[in-house]
Amino acid sequence: MRVKNTFIDVSLRRSEGRRLLTFPMNWKFLAPGPDDDCSADTESHSEDCEQPAVTCAGGFSRRDCARERAFSNESTQIGSPRDRADSLNSVDSSNSDDADGRQVQAATPQAWWTGRVWLLARDRQGCRNLQAVLAASTDAEEKMLLLHELRGHIHEASRDPQANYVLQKCICLCKSSRFQFVIDEITCKGARSVTMVARHKYGCRIIQRLLEHCSQEQTNVLAQALLTETDAMDTCCHMFGNYAMQHLYEYGTVEHRQKLVVLLIQNLACAVDTHLCTVIGKVLAMGDDDDKYALAQAVYNTPGMVASMVNTKPGQFALRAARNALQTSFDGRQQLCMRQT
Repeated sequence: MRVKNTFIDVSLRRSEGRRLLTFPMNWKFLAPGPDDDCSADTESHSEDCEQPAVTCAGGFSRRDCARERAFSNESTQIGSPRDRADSLNSVDSSNSDDADGRQVQAATPQAWWTGRVWLLARDRQGCRNLQAVLAASTDAEEKMLLLHELRGHIHEASRDPQANYVLQKCICLCKSSRFQFVIDEITCKGARSVTMVARHKYGCRIIQRLLEHCSQEQTNVLAQALLTETDAMDTCCHMFGNYAMQHLYEYGTVEHRQKLVVLLIQNLACAVDTHLCTVIGKVLAMGDDDDKYALAQAVYNTPGMVASMVNTKPGQFALRAARNALQTSFDGRQQLCMRQT
């Protein structure tokens, strides 16, 4: 192998974990001439005489490039000081123990819904996800935290087509003492605000769930607002409010039931309304015997009442229930016989 300018200065330099080869700028490998004798070369050089050396970019031969790559791979395996430090830190952190010799555990991350309940509750998919969280959770504190993120938005949630489902789910799954603030926000503006919620398309559902799961003291607060003389009959005649009044009779105390029956008897002239007939039918179907008899007797004793109620399906149901209530007592049977004659 012939080399132009036979002197070659080859030095090794370590820079940041890598070995670099430096050469003079005026050298290059040449193919052996026809008169050159390669027999005196060593075994390693004889291989170079069999085929011309091919130079790489920058004047390096393939063999030197291969050596450079070998040095680079070796340095990569060794790694830079920063890589070695990171690996040591990772090992130290994975094996770190506290003073008592116990393994240090990472802090539990916050729930994905934290701080976003009000935003998610108004979204169709978000409200379903929140309901799924409430249904699957066994931690009362987690349910309480989710419910309390609705604080200040109860009136809006009771009127929202999506958020009302989340609020209903919270009321059903939380203890009555935990959702006291829900009742406070509904009743904070007086009895009128309660009746307005009860007459809303979605708000009536909130009143129903509250009546189902409230304590007696909480139910008494809602009942006093719903049974005011100025608004009670309007709520009974309302297309959505009548459901709240039916629930009030079902889950209210004896005093609440008696007061509602008295209001119905005093305002039977409004029984031509379909929704009021629904409330009357509820009382006659599942009320106490005294309440059923008193209301049924008032229905049959009011002139023109039977003729007006028979024109609607809720009225027909109420009349059948009234007839059954009268047939259970002796005085009621005599009254029915007199009307038939």
